[in-house]
Amino acid sequence: MQDELIKWVAAGLKKPGKKKGELSRVLGRSPSTVTDILKGTRRIAITEIPLIAAYLEEPPPAIPGIDFRLGSEVQLTSEGRLLPVTVVGPVQAGAFIPIDEFDQSEPEIFYEPADPDFPRARRTAFDVIGDSMNRLEPAPILPGSRVIGVNYEDIGIPLRDKMVVVVQQERDGGHLREWSVKQIELLDEEIVFHPRSSNPRHKPIVVPRNLKPDDGRQVQILALVREIKNRVPVF
Repeated sequence: MQDELIKWVAAGLKKPGKKKGELSRVLGRSPSTVTDILKGTRRIAITEIPLIAAYLEEPPPAIPGIDFRLGSEVQLTSEGRLLPVTVVGPVQAGAFIPIDEFDQSEPEIFYEPADPDFPRARRTAFDVIGDSMNRLEPAPILPGSRVIGVNYEDIGIPLRDKMVVVVQQERDGGHLREWSVKQIELLDEEIVFHPRSSNPRHKPIVVPRNLKPDDGRQVQILALVREIKNRVPVF
């Protein structure tokens, strides 16, 4: 069965605009993941098939004993249908952690209706650690919240003041990475990513308008935050 899945992925990647690196990112994996899949050295997990189908815009091959009708219907252009959201990991301001290029754990995937404003955009979710956005208005993002965002490169709109985004900073040549939620302020020559917090230790990220600071950092906007979900504890 894996051979058929590999052929499916290889054929889908021949379509215009489809790239191995982008598919790896959709899966929330290292850039070499899809290369390893095509070589046969890395298996495709069952939970990854709907995400691959969504990106390639191709239904998966039939697998005996498994009903993939939901997966085969996943389309980036669909409205009113449940589409996959991948939980990428935690966001925590100030926490630079090593990037594990060999992580083979399966990402959590859940399904939500298409975003009405960005129905073609892929979506990712992040679990919030810490209090760096606990005074965001009009809705605070509290520790333990889950934010759902549309992938910024998919939405095709310029940055605007007061947008709430997930921003990535990398250091040490990409070996250390921080993901955090911030609110944007656009200045003439700089972009300021503000924490909105009651805790004064959280500081803004200030970068040139081209997102290319000269201090060795790499800065990228990953997602525009669209939803905030909070779980109510059971007492």
